[in-house]
Amino acid sequence: MCLRTGPTSKLICHFCNEQDWWHLGPSGSVATWNSSGRPEHDPWKKKASLLRQVPGGEAASRIRCDLAHIWAIGVGKEFIGSALLLLAGELRVWPGRSLGARLDHAYGLFRTWCSNSKQTCKINEFRLRTFKVTSLLQYPSLKGQGHDCIVLHKWLSHVCEEIQRDDLEPGLNVRALLSLTTVFLMWFAHPKFRDSESLATGLVAVGIIYGLLPMIFHRESIDPNLLPAASAILAGFGLFQCDPLGVWTDSAWHLLLVPYVHFCALSAISLDSHAGHCAL
Repeated sequence: MCLRTGPTSKLICHFCNEQDWWHLGPSGSVATWNSSGRPEHDPWKKKASLLRQVPGGEAASRIRCDLAHIWAIGVGKEFIGSALLLLAGELRVWPGRSLGARLDHAYGLFRTWCSNSKQTCKINEFRLRTFKVTSLLQYPSLKGQGHDCIVLHKWLSHVCEEIQRDDLEPGLNVRALLSLTTVFLMWFAHPKFRDSESLATGLVAVGIIYGLLPMIFHRESIDPNLLPAASAILAGFGLFQCDPLGVWTDSAWHLLLVPYVHFCALSAISLDSHAGHCAL
């Protein structure tokens, strides 16, 4: 159409008067859109053809976007790539120890859905390279054609419908438990309550059980950082049992205070990462 677009153009689009690109990447700054309405400048590179000289046909305000192409071969691919990596990486709605294993499981479900729904797609795997990235620190997109983007979008809609909303509640409960146990811990650290052996033993036992929750319910994704903290808590528990209210208790308690809170925090993060677990 001979529009002034392309890598050398400084126009965001033909609907506004901003002169800088609207960079949607993680390192970009979103430009402030001008609210003055339609552009007044001429978007054409050269003189309009005879058909465009129809009265009113050459006005910039008449230009409309092709939504199908903008989505299927544009922002839709970025949305699909970001959504899939979010579900597999952060939310972990599919089982697996690693991101690659979860993406493999997701691809198997996708192919099963395609077969049942009589859909075709040329995407033959879910890997980081499928989303044009080499790490989760990069901005993802999607390889393939516009038709592949539409099919994946349909499948993602199906996946989101199958996610159990009730599974979001344990994450809230874990955060509440984290806050409560931390308050109790700080409370016990006061000298007035430090001489209570039963309270000391009870709080440390709560820390052990609380920290073991991810290992009990989500064995496939134990955070390795939990192990040193768990060792510190177990050592503290043994210390309280072998030397109640003795010399070691008073000095070691402060050394265990920070690992205990860190241990509880990692447990909460490990459980929260499974909020929204997908039951497919």
